[in-house]
Amino acid sequence: MLKFASPAATRTTWAAEDKKLELQMGGSEIAIVGGGIAGLTAALRIGAAGGRPILFEAAPEVGGRAQTRVIDGFCLNQGPHALYAGGAFHATLREFKIPFGGGGPDLPNGLALWGRVPYPLPIRRSNRYVEPLGESAAEALAAFFEQAAADDDLGRGVALRDAIGSLPVQARTVVEAFVRLSTYVHAPGELDAKSALDQLRLSFAGTIYVDGGWRVLVERMLGAATAAGAVIRSSERVMRVRIREDACWIDLRGGQTERFAAVILTVSPKRAAAVLEDSAQLKTMAANARPVRLMSLDLAVATLPRTDANFALGMDAPTYLSVHSAVSKLAPAGGALVHLARYLAPDEQSSPDHFEGLRQIADTLHPGWREHLLHEQRLSAATVAHDFPRWTDGGRRAAYFLDDAPGVFLAGDWVGEKGMLADAAVASAQDAAAAAMERVQNRSTCHVPGQLPIATTGTLSD
Repeated sequence: MLKFASPAATRTTWAAEDKKLELQMGGSEIAIVGGGIAGLTAALRIGAAGGRPILFEAAPEVGGRAQTRVIDGFCLNQGPHALYAGGAFHATLREFKIPFGGGGPDLPNGLALWGRVPYPLPIRRSNRYVEPLGESAAEALAAFFEQAAADDDLGRGVALRDAIGSLPVQARTVVEAFVRLSTYVHAPGELDAKSALDQLRLSFAGTIYVDGGWRVLVERMLGAATAAGAVIRSSERVMRVRIREDACWIDLRGGQTERFAAVILTVSPKRAAAVLEDSAQLKTMAANARPVRLMSLDLAVATLPRTDANFALGMDAPTYLSVHSAVSKLAPAGGALVHLARYLAPDEQSSPDHFEGLRQIADTLHPGWREHLLHEQRLSAATVAHDFPRWTDGGRRAAYFLDDAPGVFLAGDWVGEKGMLADAAVASAQDAAAAAMERVQNRSTCHVPGQLPIATTGTLSD
């Protein structure tokens, strides 16, 4: 049923004509605030183009929500993480030859949960997938997915709920479940339908659970960025960014002030608005952002009672189970790492009852797991992304540039029109990096090379 054509990778290429953006000065003219995936991408891109950006990270380590805890050989990401094989992040890792390994879920043998009852996951046209949909709903579902595979403009300008409104109820339930899986968004009345179906097609082109957890990607991106000339300054919190005299001034927590030609903010919308106080445009963006959240329960077990229930997706409830360690190196020999999650609606409150509901799903699919439990990680109402594309905004999130703050650019999972989740963070970081480099290049034509006031320490009065 789900046989989407593999989409073209959303990849920014740097052709010969783009070489004009290469930085010619030896100093650091571009500051990056925030050391998550977006910040590291921007640092790597600018460094590779000949710049020497400075990345400021408030925490002792970079990585943000892409960090991984390792306990007794179990690699615990901050909830379930997947790398989309056709997305901007995967393309960037390949472009910069950053190695990684891993595998994807075994969807053909996956399960669909209706209540607590498991059925085969309805991903292809077959009589055995009709129950419990019923023949009519199964046929309508198959036809819808065939249409979605053939028409990449389907759903433009409407909410997901409206795009699938003509389907039988149970078929709509299945579509919404697969969209939750690929987007993490549990808001069919708000989510832009075209963006949702684009992401769904992307997910079925291939997903990867990364060996060793996402810390591996962070460490290798960090190494590549520093090798390219980026300067990483961790444990340095940026308190304020001010635009004065066609320059960007950064105030640090210790009282130091530094001057740059351009600044890329890769922090959350709320934090970005607090740092850049003078931008009314950014304040509006931050106020309009709708975080994507979930409750996550990770179970590190000494052994798994069953090996034939490695993936299950809730149909009539926003739940998920996947044994990532079945296909990637995330657990010690003999052990297993089970991810369970409940996707939260935008205004939904988390509840301890939700965690117990996830444990009961584990009881259903892996009876006896509690006897083998070694470690448990719970994340309550964790932010997966800081915004998602809504149909009322035409599927657009915040712009990566600011009209009222020249020289300041934005990147993150809440920015831009390309991709979702980590792919959105990477795509917007590439756009912001290109814009920041162009600004530096344009400014350099007005000065003698090497005489720009770069990263100058001093004071600046209001």
